Amino acid sequence: MYEKEHRFLLPLSEADVAILKADYQHLSKSDFDIHLKQREIQFKGGPDVYTFENEDLNCPFRNVQKVRYDDSISSNGQLMLFKRVKPDAIRAIYFGCRVPDQQISEAIKMCKQNKNFSSNLIFYKAFEDQDRFEVYFKMM
Repeated sequence: MYEKEHRFLLPLSEADVAILKADYQHLSKSDFDIHLKQREIQFKGGPDVYTFENEDLNCPFRNVQKVRYDDSISSNGQLMLFKRVKPDAIRAIYFGCRVPDQQISEAIKMCKQNKNFSSNLIFYKAFEDQDRFEVYFKMM
């Protein structure tokens, strides 16, 4: 199983979160912040990383769509769009073969303490096959 088999393209209309890594090539930081306020685009973070979410805006034209279609914003850094997944929709978590056991234990503990995750959540760790160029997963 390869990671690329599980990728998909997110339609712009379905994105819940946009993150901009600003490089300020087209607007200075102060001009950029003024532009966001004039457009009534709500954000978190800054000065180099801005997070835009749809939940923060009670407006028929969604916050993330405003960001995506505004050339002054999207051309001022690297814009990435994400879909927010409901924690109860996650059935399993896979850890890579190079993730230290201590980090895995901490992640499992955090997931079990978080009431938003299903109590039936399954954890897997990848291991390298010694004979073939592949990895396999063991349930933890």
